[in-house]
Order: sequence, then C-alpha cells, then structure tokens
Amino acid sequence: LEGVTHALRTTEYNDRNEQYGWIQRALGLRRVRIREFSRVNFMNTVLSKRKLTWFVSEGIVTGWDDPRFPTVRGVVRRGIDVEALRQFMCAQGASRRIVNMEWGKFWAQNRQRIDVYAKRFMAIDKSENVKLVVTNGPTKEERAYASADYHPKDPSMGKRIVRLA
Repeated sequence: LEGVTHALRTTEYNDRNEQYGWIQRALGLRRVRIREFSRVNFMNTVLSKRKLTWFVSEGIVTGWDDPRFPTVRGVVRRGIDVEALRQFMCAQGASRRIVNMEWGKFWAQNRQRIDVYAKRFMAIDKSENVKLVVTNGPTKEERAYASADYHPKDPSMGKRIVRLA
C-alpha cells in the first residue's frame, strides 16, 4: 500500500496470516512478505502491556521507565549499557522458537560489557548498617589509610583512599 515489501512481526499473529493474504488478494495489492520471530520471554516476569499499564495507572511504579519494569526504558534506567542490550538481542537472533530467558544471562551480558570502564566503589545502605564498637582500637590519630585502584585490572582509572581502621 505504501511501498511496504516486508513485515516483521512476532509469531503470536500466525492466526492472522490467512486473513492478511486474503485482504491483499481481494484488494489487488502487492504481496507483503511476512517474516516472523518469537518474542523473548523472561522467567517470572510480566511482559503484557495491558498488565504493565495497570501498574502505571495505579501509581505502583513511577512510569514506563521505572527501573523495576521490563521495558527498554526501565532497564536503561536500571543501568543496562545500550550496546550490551543490542548485543543481547542480536545474540537471540530471529528464531521462531519460544525462548524463556533468565534475567541473570541478560545482566551478565551487561557486566561483561561495562567491566572494562566501570570504576569499583563500596557502600553500605544506611538503613541496614549496624553500629560496631571496637575497644582498644586505634585512636583518630592512629587510623590507617591506604590507596586502592578504582579498577583492579586497569590502574589508569585512578586510585581511591580507603580507611583501614
């Protein structure tokens, strides 16, 4: 109709192929070639747009970019490297087999990608910290400090100061 020669869609629309072809023939339109692929499912994850919309409309999440959401905007906000996302999707290919992925494989691809440039930091969640009292420990004047690389494999990223005691 508008110069479309190929349509890419998920296998969930297989039932409509016959109807689609009939409409093209009845209207005398050039045949559009349909290429189908299976969608990527994640274990224990709601991916239905209708169900995800409920979370947004009820205010349970901040929006479609909420880091807890299995959306592109959500995982980008959570910290996925866009190139790692692209590599992950390309690795899946355009298979027609239904694939149930584990999130671990997805995030492992990200860790592998960002490992080369991510500095290492340590932190303790303030709401979960525990007070520790050390008797006979070093005084403020005796506290020891050391420097540590931001990245164990790449000293060129610089150093940070670490308090030892």
